[in-house]
Amino acid sequence: MTGECAHCTSGLWHCHGTVIEHVTSRPECTEPDCEAPHLEHVYVIDCVAIGCECSAEDADVNPSGRRFA
Repeated sequence: MTGECAHCTSGLWHCHGTVIEHVTSRPECTEPDCEAPHLEHVYVIDCVAIGCECSAEDADVNPSGRRFA
């Protein structure tokens, strides 16, 4: 087993950051140079987990903080 990322060595698009799924706005990535936070990432969290203000705005409507479309 190597310490290299399989996506890096194979040349596939990917990001090593974590996407934060917001209740009231677009997703954002923790990596400042990520150009595609809307694409699938390995790590994804809800903004509720980080105490985002938009999760508090939606708490009485959707206690879990997850957006349902």
